[in-house]
Amino acid sequence: MFLERKETEDLKSRVKGFKAKIIKQGEEQISGLKFMATHWVFSYLCFKGIKQKLSTEFHEETLLIQIIDELSKVPDEVYSAFDSKTKEKFVEDINEYMKEGNADLSLEDSKVIHPVIRKRYENKFNYFAIRFLDEYLSSTSLKFQVHVGNYVHDRRVKNINGTGFQTERVVKDRVKVFGRLSMISNLKADYIKEQLELPNDSNGWEIFPNPSYIFIDNNVPIHILADETTKKGIELFKDKRRKEQPEELQKRKGKLSKYNIVSMISKEAKGKDKLRIDEPLALLSLNEIPALLYQILEKGATPKDIELIIKNKLTERFEKIKNYDPETPAPASQISKRLRNNTTAKGQETLNAEKLSLLIEREIEDTETKLSSIEEKRLKAKKEQRRNLPQTSIFSNSDLGRIAAWLADDIKRFMPAEQRKNWKGYQHSQLQQSLAYFEKRPQEAFLLLKEGWDTSDGSSYWNNWVMNSFSENNRFEKFYENYLMKRVKYFSELAENIKQHTHNTKFLRKFIKQQMPADLFPKRHYILKDLETEKIKFYLNH
Repeated sequence: MFLERKETEDLKSRVKGFKAKIIKQGEEQISGLKFMATHWVFSYLCFKGIKQKLSTEFHEETLLIQIIDELSKVPDEVYSAFDSKTKEKFVEDINEYMKEGNADLSLEDSKVIHPVIRKRYENKFNYFAIRFLDEYLSSTSLKFQVHVGNYVHDRRVKNINGTGFQTERVVKDRVKVFGRLSMISNLKADYIKEQLELPNDSNGWEIFPNPSYIFIDNNVPIHILADETTKKGIELFKDKRRKEQPEELQKRKGKLSKYNIVSMISKEAKGKDKLRIDEPLALLSLNEIPALLYQILEKGATPKDIELIIKNKLTERFEKIKNYDPETPAPASQISKRLRNNTTAKGQETLNAEKLSLLIEREIEDTETKLSSIEEKRLKAKKEQRRNLPQTSIFSNSDLGRIAAWLADDIKRFMPAEQRKNWKGYQHSQLQQSLAYFEKRPQEAFLLLKEGWDTSDGSSYWNNWVMNSFSENNRFEKFYENYLMKRVKYFSELAENIKQHTHNTKFLRKFIKQQMPADLFPKRHYILKDLETEKIKFYLNH
């Protein structure tokens, strides 16, 4: 009773007669179920140790416990290099159970053991650092962007024209605000708790996902109350943006405003705790986090000091962009390459063939990585077959779900422009589901896509390989592999042709229009507008 389960197992293994597997009574042989039951009884009161339970609420004490808990774990890369004796030091607990339906097996063979090992698989430094700064700077106007959750405007069952499919159509918004994560989590939790006591309504705030920080690559969006000069500059650039690209700032139609949506859960939040629905004022690089922590922990900087440092840097940055002149060279640390290399005349735009080629190369690398993953899973499946394990698909259910989501998004990129424009969210959801269940219903996804996609039109190059991937295979594994192989071929030929036309802008534009689906890549990645327009974009996005 004073021993842990692992120690008890060791003790029982040394007791004479305690490991018997078969009881013989005359000619009859009886299974060792009695001994297995005895083992369970003797193990029932094992000492389990004290485990710190972490609250899901965002208290400062909880954050410290989470940090300590994470630091007590060993990185997976380090753990794999340890010898067996050292690895045992990180075994926290052993989950043990008996297989069912194996009466002929011995006690030892029926036992299944899953050790719980104290090791970490990802670097959570950025999350913990942002959580710390979020609480430390709570008295200032500096706030990080948080994904509060999803708000459902409308939900109904829809029939997909031309097919027998029925799917749920959901119109919802992904709501993002600037505020303290701990406060937002508590506000949403309190609101959801109240709603659960009311009659069920299919529309409104979804319970999950829980609020979380938004990380964009290696950056986190921030908002801070800027000085009057910076405010005027931002408004000036916004006015220019509205005039030049009014379609980007159209008002929402037929939907509840995001202000009203957020107000549902933030009625109590006022003053510095008021949730902001503004666009990010800047992106804070996560590479700057150690420097901020150094200022706080070593230099004793107060929250007001940190707020002032960031405000001054932003004001200085905005002024440099506003007054930048291509005739006056500026270092890369002050002005981006996109602005420094801009010599485009006003009202015109330039196609950056080098950047477009780089985007295509990344697509090829990504596809080849996916093909390599298929081969690795096949090799693993063959090894399991040698051990007489039952033959199953090389993809787990989670793999299928992830691949189906990626495939649906990728196929949408290659749709003819007109169909993509009319492609509805509920159709996309059905396509994801049909791809996930491709093995059971191999023709379902193909029939769904054929509705509105003129597959007989051979003039579209991508029709030949996207649609043919469906018609040539009935097994998901082969279909997925065939799709990826054709994808590599398409992008490789695309890259080669762009390389040939790099120095002839007229032919290059014509080729792209004919051989690339519209918006295959975001145009901002390879189309450079005139300097003033780029300044506006840069000002509003940083």
